[in-house]
Amino acid sequence: MSANRHIHLRPDQLHVECVVRAKGIPATKRLKVKLLRNGITEFHDELAPVGRPYRDFHITAKTRASYSRLMGIVGSTEDTELIT
Repeated sequence: MSANRHIHLRPDQLHVECVVRAKGIPATKRLKVKLLRNGITEFHDELAPVGRPYRDFHITAKTRASYSRLMGIVGSTEDTELIT
């Protein structure tokens, strides 16, 4: 997955919801740790529609900086991909 997706937000559009899919327990744990370590606390995870071992993380980014950190995390974490 390329982390080169860019989004242009106006100041009134600083609320972005993303879905990130992680494959397996190790990738799920790595993603959770990286999100919390980078100050991204508004997320929840659930079993993906495709079933095990995939989990979907629904993540809310409220600033451009947190969105940028999220894209960096997804790009640097193995077995994760940005769905929406």
